[in-house]
Amino acid sequence: MRSINGYEIIDTIYEGKNSIIMRGIAQSNKKPVVIKTLRNEYPNQEELARFRREYEINLKAREVSQIFSLENSNDTLLMTWEDVGADSLEHLLYNSPS
Repeated sequence: MRSINGYEIIDTIYEGKNSIIMRGIAQSNKKPVVIKTLRNEYPNQEELARFRREYEINLKAREVSQIFSLENSNDTLLMTWEDVGADSLEHLLYNSPS
């Protein structure tokens, strides 16, 4: 199984133009997490700054599941949240009965 920064990757939830969101397990405490990382393996300063701003906004958002960390991972960044087991909006829209 693939791992990033001490997180075992279980599944890829979403792949967008700028980011990838994965479901994983923290190897340190075996808790489920959601991991978001930049798609670009070598992001520029603007992409890194935008990702940091997104992290700061998520810290203040009470409606969002608890955000755990912003971490350096080689030449990029990753964010982790608690995994509340929810499906993506895209999955719900395309898989719900009409």
